[in-house]
Amino acid sequence: MRFALDENLGRRAARVLRAAGHDVMLLAEEGLRGAGDAKVIEATGAADRVLVTLDFDFANPVRFAPRTHGGIVVIVLPSPPTLDDVEAAMATFVRGLAVATPKDAIWMVRFDRIRLFEEPAPESARAFS
Repeated sequence: MRFALDENLGRRAARVLRAAGHDVMLLAEEGLRGAGDAKVIEATGAADRVLVTLDFDFANPVRFAPRTHGGIVVIVLPSPPTLDDVEAAMATFVRGLAVATPKDAIWMVRFDRIRLFEEPAPESARAFS
């Protein structure tokens, strides 16, 4: 899978994803350091990448509705976070990638679980009893 890591996640997170076989781009190296949320979403969508960030602004499914972007993963860490916290959350994220994709959705990843925000199924696809 193709990911774009926000400037608030560093090379350690990139190494974890690359070691799992994923293609990772660092937004800071692409001239997007300090860019606003709209610019970040635009750039990651244009590059066909899922954004991985620590920024809770991206966790809002009303502002960033599923399928209006390439996908968003918000890593949720305790305050203050340690390197072990980052590694634990990234390990949970990689395990989640083995069973699902964040493409076109929002994932909130904690060290022990992943919360998904996905587009609801259309009325015609819903089952009724």
